[in-house]
Amino acid sequence: MSRGRDLRFREGAAVAMEEMYIGGEYFQKNPAWHVEDSLWKTRQILRMMARNGIKPGTVCEVGCGAGEILRQLQLSMDRECAFWGYEISPQAFELSESRANERLHFRLADIRTDKDAFFDLILIIDVIEHLEDYFGFLRDLRPKSKYKILHIPLDISSSERAPLPTARQVEALRGSHPLLYEGNRLGTSERRGISGP
Repeated sequence: MSRGRDLRFREGAAVAMEEMYIGGEYFQKNPAWHVEDSLWKTRQILRMMARNGIKPGTVCEVGCGAGEILRQLQLSMDRECAFWGYEISPQAFELSESRANERLHFRLADIRTDKDAFFDLILIIDVIEHLEDYFGFLRDLRPKSKYKILHIPLDISSSERAPLPTARQVEALRGSHPLLYEGNRLGTSERRGISGP
């Protein structure tokens, strides 16, 4: 496949993937938007924060779905902390609105288009596996927070899609940000925290 043709194929795949969330296909298959897993995910996030000494004043979840992880974090963290969720799916955004309050806000938007967005901590929980260009996505998010925590489901394997970034590639992207990554490749079973210099 020529480079130009490959680029057009990738761009088309990215558009199709995004349309699945905006158009409602994903919601039809997952009407609860995985709320049932939120408490477990919240506990893992709190554990990573404690292990790395992260005490944010602002937390943002990119691809927040129904917003339940942010709601659970709000119940467990300092009362001064403000929470923001960004979501591109109108259906998920509608689910999240019932959780909004004075310190918990939701935006139907792609955070990459919000030029002024900056948070102490960005959460990228079960999002990477839904992206065609996850390297570009991570590069775009790099300047938007001091810290980032990622979670990538273990059911991803290189046989299902292109290989995920190696630890060395993640290290190059992270700068001084702690990341949750798994083993020497994103997606294996060993969890480790990486702290910046």
